[in-house]
Formats: sequence, structure tokens, C-alpha cells
Amino acid sequence: MIFNYPSEKSIGRFCFGKRWLHWHSPYHIHFFSKKSITKLASDNGFGIQMNKSITDSIWLLWQWAHLFIHGRKGVASTLWKSDGYFDSSTNKRWDIRLYLLLKLMRPHAFLTRFADLCGLGDNQLCIFVKK
Repeated sequence: MIFNYPSEKSIGRFCFGKRWLHWHSPYHIHFFSKKSITKLASDNGFGIQMNKSITDSIWLLWQWAHLFIHGRKGVASTLWKSDGYFDSSTNKRWDIRLYLLLKLMRPHAFLTRFADLCGLGDNQLCIFVKK
């Protein structure tokens, strides 16, 4: 079995605190540490073949955007439009321009790979194997 879950040891979790992008239900109801995921596997007759930090770099870009481009509480953000683009009325705002510049320059790709290399990325990929 393959489990993909937000890492409770993520550097993003500590840097962004309550504004961390992965605090969203109903998708993420449980968070695991390496110890708790190992116990879950063991208690159910599985061993762990692999458990490592593998994070899609777009999540960090969206995290930055989430910090700057957010609507009022209860109002949908333009960041989450289904076509992935902002409407033209928002393109004049400095925060949208900053987001688009970061998207083009891709510093999030390097930072995400570095966090994964250190085991501190936002996402854990775990493969269970039957004992």
C-alpha cells in the first residue's frame, strides 16, 4: 500500500504556522510522524519498504501565494480558480505580479528539493509491504 501524507516535521509547518497550506480538512484529518506511521503499519501486519520526503515544488509556490493572495474569510480566493489563472482585474496588484515572477524564476523548486533532501519537506511518501 502507498500512503502520501503531510509531514508533521515539515519545515513549512514550522515556518508558516497556522497559515500552513496543508491544514485543510476534510483532506488532511490525521498527521503522522515516522514513529506513528511505523506503528500503524506494524499494528496492521505491514512493514515499511520506504518512507521519505517527496514534495511537489508547486506546493511551496502556492504556499507563498496563499500568504499574499487571499480573500476575506468566506470569500473564494482568485488563486484557486479552476483554470489556474487570475482574472485580468487582479493582474495589476503587486502581490499577483510577485507571485507570477516567483512562478517564472522557480526558486520554490530548489528550496523544495533541499527540504526533501534534509527530510523536512511538506509531503511524506510511505510504502507498506505485507509481513
